Amino acid sequence: MYDLDADPAYREIPERIMNGLMMWGNDGHHPGGFLTAVLKGDLLDAVCRADNETATHLRAIVKFVYNQMPNGCHAMKSPSRVGTVMSDWPTSLEVDSPTV
Repeated sequence: MYDLDADPAYREIPERIMNGLMMWGNDGHHPGGFLTAVLKGDLLDAVCRADNETATHLRAIVKFVYNQMPNGCHAMKSPSRVGTVMSDWPTSLEVDSPTV
C-alpha cells in the first residue's frame, strides 16, 4: 500500500511517527495531537505541536501523508473534510473490511 522508496525523505521520518501513520491508515487507531493536526491539514497546529525531531521532518511527513496515504484518511486533498476526517476514517475501515 505504501511506497516508502518513492522519496528518500520518507526513510528519515521518525519511526514513532511512521508507526502512528501506519496504525491510523491501516487500523484507524487515533494518533496523537501532532499527527492529528497533520492529517487535518492544520499545519499551524502541527508546527506548534511538533518537537524538534518532528519539526525537522515535517516536510517529509506531509509529503508522505499527501502522496502515500489513502485519500479518505486525511483532509489534505479535501479541505471540506477537515471537521470529519478523524471520525469518518475508522468507520470507513470497518465498512471496507472484508467479512470473515
